[in-house]
Amino acid sequence: MGRMVNEDNNGQDFDEKSHDSIQRDYLRISAVLSIISHSKLSLQLEEPITPYEESLLKILTGITVGGKTVLDTHSISITPGKLVGGNFSFKCSNLMPLSYYLEPLVYLVPLSSEHTSVKLELPREGEGNEEFYKQFSTLEAFCSASTLILRTIGCEDASFRYKEPYEVIFECSPIRKIEPLDLSKEGKTKRIRGTVQVRALQPSLGKSAIIGAKKILSAVCDNVWVALASPPGKSEPSITISLIAEGTNSIHTADSTVYAKELEVKEKANNSSKYLANSSLSKILEIAGRKEKAKEDTPAQDDSEYGDSSVPIHEKCERIGTICAERLCTEISFGGYFDTTHQHIPLVFMSLSGDHRVSRLRISKLTRYTIMLLRQLKEYFRVTFKFDELEDGLIAKCVGINYNNLNMKTF
Repeated sequence: MGRMVNEDNNGQDFDEKSHDSIQRDYLRISAVLSIISHSKLSLQLEEPITPYEESLLKILTGITVGGKTVLDTHSISITPGKLVGGNFSFKCSNLMPLSYYLEPLVYLVPLSSEHTSVKLELPREGEGNEEFYKQFSTLEAFCSASTLILRTIGCEDASFRYKEPYEVIFECSPIRKIEPLDLSKEGKTKRIRGTVQVRALQPSLGKSAIIGAKKILSAVCDNVWVALASPPGKSEPSITISLIAEGTNSIHTADSTVYAKELEVKEKANNSSKYLANSSLSKILEIAGRKEKAKEDTPAQDDSEYGDSSVPIHEKCERIGTICAERLCTEISFGGYFDTTHQHIPLVFMSLSGDHRVSRLRISKLTRYTIMLLRQLKEYFRVTFKFDELEDGLIAKCVGINYNNLNMKTF
């Protein structure tokens, strides 16, 4: 959802990155627009193709017919085929979360020939890249934002069923064309919902995170509901919190995943054993304790966000909820129709809209990912967006290309 590696601003300019790096960062955008516009895509890469890029291209090839995708160690060539509907199932590389693979499908499935059901799975064995996972939305956050935009363009039966973070099933029927969108009105938050998932840790830690979140959110909205889940099975000990604020004309999300080793930097395992659901965290804490002991003779450095050993672990978990709630409040205060993480999703559909009328979207501030998407839309569709400045944001406007879904069956 998303927040692909190096897709956020991070204070960098585009010129600071190599052409190869930019191509890799925005492969999903290029592949999606190539398929929609039936334009051939060829990329020469300096670094070898990664397993998650192979998984992505396998998915995009699988939902089309008549096309051709050629992968070499340092090159990608896509000759787009026709988008077809049906039932599909794919197993993905766990180096990236499912929201990474799901976003291209949100753009493409509504333009297929018939009702489509796509199941994506991650292997439960092995561990993903924690840093990559933190730069993408959780399934709950991404699916909530995507459901709103899909139903806005006419996909009333669009639905997501997921088991965070290992499985998601996306179902949607095709649409003939997209009417111009008006997503410019400012709305008020009606309710806030969310989930705290505690994996391989004591569920009471999740309750502390909920308490921390509600302390902030109760001042913003009277209707706040955050559920606690403790899924069974082996996994990396962690706490994941997803918060969604739904309004009359808006949806904002915030999420965070904190791993056990971030919670406990200086706590000894024997002092924390009562919080464990299995022995995996004990081993982590024991190793962390040995590393900290070896650093006792070196100058002290700042602790991590949650790693202050003088703070009880329940207070740290409460802080997780508080920080995520504060992020959500910040997104709400920006005033965009969508939060900054998902603001780019409607832009593709706006560029495809018809009837020669203007589509509008209220945006808080442009992210790096959004800027690159705007450039790609101009390159592939010759659609140029104009912006009206507001006191607290922007109104993005464009006239779409009047795209008609010729893949859709007429009888």
